[in-house]
Amino acid sequence: MLGGVADPYLDILIYPLLLFILPVNTPAAVVVLFGFLGGLGVDIFYNSPGVHASALVLTAFLRKLVLNALEPRTGYAVDESPLRVRPSNYWYYSYTAVLLFIHILVYNLVSFFSLAHVLDILIKTVLTFVVSMLLIGLHAVLWRTIKL
Repeated sequence: MLGGVADPYLDILIYPLLLFILPVNTPAAVVVLFGFLGGLGVDIFYNSPGVHASALVLTAFLRKLVLNALEPRTGYAVDESPLRVRPSNYWYYSYTAVLLFIHILVYNLVSFFSLAHVLDILIKTVLTFVVSMLLIGLHAVLWRTIKL
């Protein structure tokens, strides 16, 4: 995560990627537990009590709904990672974009904890989303070029 006094409108949040690449059929309770533990770990290192954990738990909870909404016509293979779903090249990016935007918006809402700063929240959400999505997209391109 980047930001702070020198750059108050930009955070780079790529840790939600750990939830995004879990296999599609991972039980929702396990995903939420991973979200809580991962967010708690980030909160411990950044001294931000509950901010990252709350945003990541909500993202983990909504993951199954987004997967169901974006499910390809052919369905998902058992234990398939979202990085390997290939009905189109844009499926993974739309799946990631929806969840990442929700995560960043909730993170900023909880972080500011006031709607008096609505313009700051929106600017920070959009800038953080663009930069974080570019890095996550780069990760996906590099992952798909590796022959496993």
